Amino acid sequence: MDTKLVLLIAVFLEQSVTVETTDESYYKILKFGKTKYDYVMFAPDMSQFETSFTICSWVRMLRNEGTVQSWFSYRWSYESGNMLSINDDCQTWLFHSGVSPNFEVALGTWYHFCFSWEGATMIRDGYIDGVRVFGGVYDRQNRTTLGLEGIIVLGNKQRVGPGEVTYMIDRYAFGGELYQLNIFTRKLSSAEIREMSTDMCSGVEIKYGDERRIKWEDILQKTKYGNVTEAGVGPQCESPFYVWSKLQEIKRSFNVTFEELKESTLQLTNQLNKTIIEQNASITEQKNTVDNLNDTSLEQENAITQLINTNINQENAITKLINTNIEHENAINELSKATKDESYYKILKFGQTKNDYVMFTPDMSQFETSFTICSWVRKLRNDGYPYWFSYKWRGYTYGNLLGINDKWETQFFHSSVSPIFKGELGTWYHLCFSWEGATMIEDIYADGVRVSRSLNDLNNRTRLGQGGTIVLGNMQYRDPGVVVYDDNAFGGELYQLNIFTRKLSSAEIREMSTDMCSGVEIKYGDERGLKWEDILQKTKFGNVTEAGVGPQCESPFYVWSKLQEIKRSFNVTFEELKESTLQLTNQLNKTLIEQNASITEQKNTSII
Repeated sequence: MDTKLVLLIAVFLEQSVTVETTDESYYKILKFGKTKYDYVMFAPDMSQFETSFTICSWVRMLRNEGTVQSWFSYRWSYESGNMLSINDDCQTWLFHSGVSPNFEVALGTWYHFCFSWEGATMIRDGYIDGVRVFGGVYDRQNRTTLGLEGIIVLGNKQRVGPGEVTYMIDRYAFGGELYQLNIFTRKLSSAEIREMSTDMCSGVEIKYGDERRIKWEDILQKTKYGNVTEAGVGPQCESPFYVWSKLQEIKRSFNVTFEELKESTLQLTNQLNKTIIEQNASITEQKNTVDNLNDTSLEQENAITQLINTNINQENAITKLINTNIEHENAINELSKATKDESYYKILKFGQTKNDYVMFTPDMSQFETSFTICSWVRKLRNDGYPYWFSYKWRGYTYGNLLGINDKWETQFFHSSVSPIFKGELGTWYHLCFSWEGATMIEDIYADGVRVSRSLNDLNNRTRLGQGGTIVLGNMQYRDPGVVVYDDNAFGGELYQLNIFTRKLSSAEIREMSTDMCSGVEIKYGDERGLKWEDILQKTKFGNVTEAGVGPQCESPFYVWSKLQEIKRSFNVTFEELKESTLQLTNQLNKTLIEQNASITEQKNTSII
C-alpha cells in the first residue's frame, strides 16, 4: 500500500489553505473607533523620505455617513499646505493640492492603496489594488522636498498643526481598519506595487529590507489612544493569491502535476481493490485448509473467526480509504479542470498588420440605450497606436464610432477619454467600458478598479447607432468595415470579450475581473448579448489564430474558490481530513501486520 501517496494528497490539500508566518504580530490589523479620540500618533524620523517615498496600506472602510474620513495624516508645521493626508475614499492631499480618483469604495471590502512621490520630478501617483488611478505634477509651488520633524497620526486628520489633537474632529475619524501600512524610501515602480497588492498575507513587503523604513510591525508597538485595538487578519489570510502561491510551491516541491496526482490516486485505488481480492482469496484458502483438518480445536476456530472478522474490518477500512481517495480524486479533478466547454477558454492572437482582424455585423439593437463591454486584454506591441475593439456605424461621419485601444483610451461619439492607467506589455488585464444613454455617463475599469468616469457627449446623444460593423484587432476610420493602418493593428491577445445589455455595477465588474477562468460571465444569461464563444466562430482575416488560455486557468481565484467548494462539500477542515487519513493509514498498517501474523500461525497449525 502506497502510504506516502496518501500522505502526499492529504498534505497537499492541508497545506493549500494553511497560513504560515514566523511572526504572528506581522499579521495583526488595527481597528479604529469613530471618534476624534481614537487614533495612533508618533513622531518618526522622516529624513529618509525627504526626496521620495511610497506609502502603502491595506484599508477597509466601515463608515458611510456622508463625510470623508482620514486614515493617514502627516503634518510638519502650522503653515497651510505643509501636510500629507489620505482619506478613506483614496483622496490624497500633499502640499497645497489634492487628488480624488474615480473609484467607488465599497464598505467592508479590503483595498490595497499606495501613494508615491518623487521630488526630482514632482510626480505623484496613486494606486488602488495595483492599478494606477491618478498621476502627475500637482503642486503649484514646485516643492521638491518633504517637510521634516513632523507628526504622523493614523485614524484622523491633523487640521491645524503637528500633533494638535484637540483640533481633530469626529467627522474625520476613520472608524475602519488598517493592515500592513509601510513607508518605503523611494518611489516604487508599478510592477512592485502590483505584486504587493495581490496578496494580503504573502509578506512580500519584507523583501525591501532597509527601504521599508517605517514598518507595520513597528507601528503596532506605537501608543494607541481611545478605541484602537489589534486583531488577527482572519480569513483574509486564506486569500486567493496566497493559496495560489502556496499551491505553486507545493507543486514545485513535489515536482508533480495535478494530472499526475490524479493518476497516482487512481493507481492507489486499483492497488487497494487488488489487495482486497487477494485477501479474500487468502481467507477462502485458509477456510478450506481448516475444513480439511481432522483435529480442529476450539482455539483454532476462534482464531479463524477472529481472522475473518479482522479481514472484514480491514475490508471496511480499505473501502473507507478508497472512498476517501475518490473524494481526493474529485477534489484534484476540480482543481485541474479547465472547463466543461473547451472552446469557451480559447484566446484570440492577432498579428501586427492591418490585414489581421476579426470582422462581423451583429444585431446591436439590444445595446441601443446601455451596454458594458468587458474583455481580458494582453498587449504585446510597444509601438504604433493599436486598437483591439472598434464599432462603426453610418459611413464617413465623425463621431459615429466606439473605439478602444491598448492604452485603455476610448473614442465614443465625439469624446475621447484617456485614463491614467496604461498597463504593461505581456500582462493580462481585465478591461470594461460601460455606458448608459439615460445619464450619458461612461465608465472605464481596469482590473475591477474604476479609472475614469465622464459625461458623454457634446451632442447629448442617448442612443447607440445601429447597423454598424465590429472589428476586433484594428480601428475603423472611414466607412464601417474599412481598416486602413498597420499602426492601428492590435498585435496582442484577447480573451472573454463579452458585451452586456446594461451598465454593470462596480461590484459586478470587480467580481468578473478577479478570475480569468471562473466563467462568471455565464451567469448573466441573456444579458450577455454578445458572447465570446460566438465571437470565436466569426470569420478571422489574416494572421488571427486561436489558442488555449494556458496556465492562467490555474488562476489564484479559480483555485481558491474551488478549494472553498471542496471544504464545504466535505464539511470537514483539511486538518481533520489529514488527521483522519493518517489514523486510517496507521490502522491499516497495524491490521495488515496482525493479519499476516495470524495467517502464519494458522499455516503452522495446519502443518502440525
